[in-house]
Formats: sequence, structure tokens, C-alpha cells
Amino acid sequence: MTVDGGTLNVNGQLGVSWNGGPGTNYLVVKNGGTVNYNQWSANQSFGQPQNAGNRGILNLADNASHIVINGNQTASFNYLVTNGNFLAYGGLGTITYNYNPALNKSTVSAVAPVDPFTPIFDLQPSNTIVGLNASATLHAHVSNVPVNYGWLFNNVPLADGGGVSGSHTANLTIASVTSTNVGNYICVATNQAHADHFTSSTTASLSADSFNLYPVITINGIQNSTYAVQYATSLTPPVTWTTLATVTLGGPSQQVVDTATPLAITRFYRIVQQ
Repeated sequence: MTVDGGTLNVNGQLGVSWNGGPGTNYLVVKNGGTVNYNQWSANQSFGQPQNAGNRGILNLADNASHIVINGNQTASFNYLVTNGNFLAYGGLGTITYNYNPALNKSTVSAVAPVDPFTPIFDLQPSNTIVGLNASATLHAHVSNVPVNYGWLFNNVPLADGGGVSGSHTANLTIASVTSTNVGNYICVATNQAHADHFTSSTTASLSADSFNLYPVITINGIQNSTYAVQYATSLTPPVTWTTLATVTLGGPSQQVVDTATPLAITRFYRIVQQ
């Protein structure tokens, strides 16, 4: 079976080695193709380890092609690489894989054979966590050959604009990170003189810290006195006041946080001495 570019989503299982008897079946992914496995069984799909007579082989023919598997499945990958079930460039390249806990996905990729023309990353982009609306920069670098850089976000090529800069340099910067920027980033380096020689970085994950904004009601009163913090959703008569908290001050001032108020809810507050 050959996946020539595009994306193949496997909702069940793709039994590469289900041929009813000893033999070898191939899954070839090339020209930037991606195979997404929603279910995964290394035993059934690739003959590991007890069904080794039925031998399934995955061949990632270039470093722009991947398989992506739900969950952390990397424990089975060492066997599959060692025993030739996972191949890169038909066995001439190197298989790499990683697990992204934020997405709960395992990704298998190929690294091109090393020759004088193949770019080699001496700096890979690393996972980065930033605050919402803060800036973030992902770094990559190739030193063995002159290269042109290109960045992809969730496998879609990036262009400068909309707060993104450096999409064709070694340093990708996002000026103000929001939830739309959270995901996987890959840098592709292409030899300037030999465009058929290129390689991609390992996947880096960019995440933004989530936070909530809650109203804080400050009670300035008499120590040891008791106060009720009340709220209403409207000041249009008749007004209904609901007690949020009853507080006995241990000092001249105390705060109450209303954690039941997402930003879409409007509340009015008052403090009543008991």
C-alpha cells in the first residue's frame, strides 16, 4: 500500500502484516504523506513480536512524511526499528520518533541519509511554554551546508504576517501567543545548491499557559465583625441578592474571590455587616 502525499486516516487498524501466512507486506508513505492511526497494535500491524512470520514494514520514503498514532506508543518502536519493520528512505535513512503529551500523539519520522549535501541540524527547536499574549521564538540551525529554512505549523507551511515573523529563517517568532498558535512546529532545511537534499527538524510543541480572571471583593471593616458578600445579576427592580460568602474579619481587611464567574457572566456585589 502506498500513500503518495495527502493524509490517510485509519479509524480502525491497518493490518500491514495481515496476509494469512508468512510473508512481507509494505506500507510506503512518500511525498509528504501522513498516516493517522486512531488505533494501534504493533503485534497485529507489523508482526511484533510473536507473529514475526507475518512481517509488515513501514517505509517512510522522505523526511516530509510521517505516521501519527494516538497515545504514547513509543515503547514498541525500538523493536520495530531494530528488526527492520520501520524503514527510512528504504533503509538508507534513520527513523526518529517522539511522543507529544500535550496532543497525546506519537509521531514517526524519517531522517535522510547523511551525505555531503544533506542538511544536518546542530540545533533542534525545543518545546516551549509561554504565557498568553507573550512572545515566543523557536530556534533551529544547520551548519554543514548553506540552506533555506521553512517552518510548518501542524504540517501547514507558515508565512510572515499576522504576528508571525522569521518563517523562512532559522528563528521563528510569534509576537503574541494565543490559543490559535498552540500546536506542533517543524523546521525544514533545504540545501540551497541541491534542492533535492532537505531534512526536517524534530517536532517542537508550543503551549500557552491558561489562566482565568475572577472578581476579587475587598472587605474593609472592623476586626472580628462578620460581613456577608452578596451578588445580584441585575440592578433592575426587583433586585435579588444572593449571599456568596460570610466572613468574619481577622484583620482590618480581607478579600473574597468569586470563582463562579466566567468572563461571560456579569455580577454586581455588595457587602452587608451582620
